[in-house]
Amino acid sequence: MVQKDVLRTDRTLDFFAVPDDHPNITALSNILATFALTHPDVSYCQDMSDFASPLLVTMRDEAQAYVCFCALMNRIKPNFMLDGEAMTHKFQHLTELMHCVAPEFTEYLYKQQAEDLFFCYRWMLLELNREFAYYDALRMLEVMWSSLPPSPPQKDLELIDNVALMANLSIARYPYNEADRRQKDRRSSSSSNQSISPKSRDHRMSNRRGRRRTSSSASDKEDGNHNSMVDGRGSRLPSKDTEPKSTKGTTQQITHGSSSSTHSNGKSSLVPNGPKAAIPNGELPSPARSPMVFKKQLNGLPMSSLPPPDKFGYGNPFMLFLCLTIFLQHQDIVMREQMDYNDIGMHFDKHVRKHNVNKVLNKARTLFAKAQLQKSASSNGSGPNQC
Repeated sequence: MVQKDVLRTDRTLDFFAVPDDHPNITALSNILATFALTHPDVSYCQDMSDFASPLLVTMRDEAQAYVCFCALMNRIKPNFMLDGEAMTHKFQHLTELMHCVAPEFTEYLYKQQAEDLFFCYRWMLLELNREFAYYDALRMLEVMWSSLPPSPPQKDLELIDNVALMANLSIARYPYNEADRRQKDRRSSSSSNQSISPKSRDHRMSNRRGRRRTSSSASDKEDGNHNSMVDGRGSRLPSKDTEPKSTKGTTQQITHGSSSSTHSNGKSSLVPNGPKAAIPNGELPSPARSPMVFKKQLNGLPMSSLPPPDKFGYGNPFMLFLCLTIFLQHQDIVMREQMDYNDIGMHFDKHVRKHNVNKVLNKARTLFAKAQLQKSASSNGSGPNQC
């Protein structure tokens, strides 16, 4: 899996526009494979290469890039965990931020049944590093990461997860791998719950579907162009300027006991199976059940209701303001053309690697600073608590 991803990661970039056996390609593969083997609880998931690539291009040294990658994964590894907790919180917080800052646009998304915002899953999974041209993305990441509070390790950075390695030593004695073991555990758990009420069982099955490890396919890593997108029902739709591709040769990848369909272009579906499965756990709450109640909620949502900065965005609040800024830049055209859920997803797919980093960063900084001032004024009781 690592090798397959490495061979199609940023290959139009000069650093990776080299033969497959070039040292640059080998270094990226070594970083990802070493991390997967030494961190079995996280292992490797598709799209991790999008984080390792800019580190290697910047550091130009395999060992130093690996150290940086381990430090980065200490923070973002919840994005790739089976429980989906981090991504669920990020979607919920982005929804709350949208309610507060852009109520009209949020109401429009609600009416289009797009309030789950799942069409921007890639944004939050990869911290927006695929939404800008490559070197613009490096600048954006540097600005975003500089907004995070410093959290140096109390001791030397652990480059190997010894606890997880020891816990997984026994697995090597058996003919099946870690994915098989997790599947067996889940089947055992499922069989032991046969006496559970149908309602409770349905709820657990929904959660289990939501925990599936998903793989990215929303963009073509080779050229940065999106020729297709995934709708909310897990279907793959051709873009308006692309002919549908044959599905012959379709294969299936299994990562940690989770299935994800791989299409004819070799990319795996980003969306879990099921109707508009949206997000891990499948439990992102809708703000309200009717447009009338929903509108009242929007008009009365106080800034103080947002989580504190160390919790907001799962510890990366500025990323949510970058997402918000992109939404605000496109809300007029989305509402004017009355785009539905699929149209919105296709619209943003066409803007991969095309967003203007200067405009997005400047607007996001302004919104972030304004939110901090209003949050502070609200908590001190010295100003309005409305957005």
